[in-house]
Amino acid sequence: MRNIQTYVWGGDGKMATLVKQQIHMTPGFELSESEVDLVIDFSHPSCLEAVLAFAVSKKAHVLIATTGHSPEDEAILKEASQKIPILVAPNTSLGVFIVNRLLHHMGTLTQGLYQAEILDIHHNQKVDAPSGTAKQMARTLGQASGVDTIPVHAMRIGGVFGEHKVIFASEFDTIEITHRAHSRQLFAQGALTMGQLFLQKQIGLYTVEDIYA
Repeated sequence: MRNIQTYVWGGDGKMATLVKQQIHMTPGFELSESEVDLVIDFSHPSCLEAVLAFAVSKKAHVLIATTGHSPEDEAILKEASQKIPILVAPNTSLGVFIVNRLLHHMGTLTQGLYQAEILDIHHNQKVDAPSGTAKQMARTLGQASGVDTIPVHAMRIGGVFGEHKVIFASEFDTIEITHRAHSRQLFAQGALTMGQLFLQKQIGLYTVEDIYA
């Protein structure tokens, strides 16, 4: 079977480097700059137009793992998705997807009974706050519970890879759901797993929910 020809956008950045290392260790994947099936973007939102232009030129699937996109960026993604398949994945961890599923159920069960807030903790070099993951969790929980706004508290401290804690509190008890990344390798491995499944999709704009549904 032919290997998945993969181009990683992000230069010598920490995540791009880890993804390249993971590709070397993962059967079925191969780094390529000429013939490209899958583009994985772990660069910066400012590179979005260049990433999409490259993917369109290669007629490749593209996984956008950057966060902090503006409304203008979202319009650019929507337009490009008429030409190629695009997956926007603020977090490539399967564990975070599972947490979002749990939050949907928690939202439907706790309507009016619990107050919920989210704590978003990352290293002090992370630019966007709150994170794309925290925003997605807030949207998922808000839609399921019928609450317009779920408060998110962002901390950028030390070298924390990523931690998201959702706290549900009533007058009588507290429930906490936490996802804690122990290594950035989690996101590199998750990007390849997600990317492989994503290759089955046709032209269009997709979310992580579309991949694991």
